[in-house]
Amino acid sequence: MAGVRARRAGVVDLDTVRQCHRELSAQGRDIDLMAFDFDRLFYGQPIPSRRIDRRIRAVIDRIKSDPSAPSCAEAGAEQVHLSFSRFLHLFKQEVGVPFRSFRTWKRARSLLHYVNRDSNLAHVALDTGYPDSTHFNHSIRHVYGLKPKDILAGSRRLAIYAQIAHA
Repeated sequence: MAGVRARRAGVVDLDTVRQCHRELSAQGRDIDLMAFDFDRLFYGQPIPSRRIDRRIRAVIDRIKSDPSAPSCAEAGAEQVHLSFSRFLHLFKQEVGVPFRSFRTWKRARSLLHYVNRDSNLAHVALDTGYPDSTHFNHSIRHVYGLKPKDILAGSRRLAIYAQIAHA
């Protein structure tokens, strides 16, 4: 991108946003914009990764690897050899949200894997780890503010590309 202007860390002014928009618009679909490029473009530098306690990171990684798997805070506490209450406290302190909210959000995000598939919503609900379609509908509406059928219907013609994290 064109020269990086001096900016205060984490602050983006309207002129910077307009300039970035012009640069991106000029390149159109030819640009391969990854998350770190966005940070560098708008903030002048990559945003540093947040350091999370290794025990909590292990639980997060397990949830990320299979968001539809049944996971409860008790199992997470046991996995990292913490008491239930200490685990819940440390999880919220490290992640910024309660365990249950994080798990709910990750599970709801797994719906996005089905947006281009011709799937029955009841099957999607079960495949993503919900006990039934009612719970699935309620949870997805709570997270996204939309009904699952509306999300899937509105996403049928989207091109979904997997993003591989670069070291």
